[in-house]
Amino acid sequence: MENEKYKVNFVTEDGKEIVYERLLTFRKGNKFYTVVTDNTRDEDGDINTYVYCIEDGETSLKPVEDEKELEMVNVVFNKVQEEC
Repeated sequence: MENEKYKVNFVTEDGKEIVYERLLTFRKGNKFYTVVTDNTRDEDGDINTYVYCIEDGETSLKPVEDEKELEMVNVVFNKVQEEC
């Protein structure tokens, strides 16, 4: 049951539930960012990861698509991995 705290459930617009594993969550300014994976691999064999955020006062996560935000999250994620 301990690993349940690392699971994030998303429900798609068509009602399908997808369970992701949470890899990292952090706050920057008025946004919380979370990096998750469904543990699938891309054509190069790398694990697929997805980045979502929620702003203060909002109630749902939204995918991060802005290149600058994605780069900032990538820098933070890599730094955390190096420290582990």
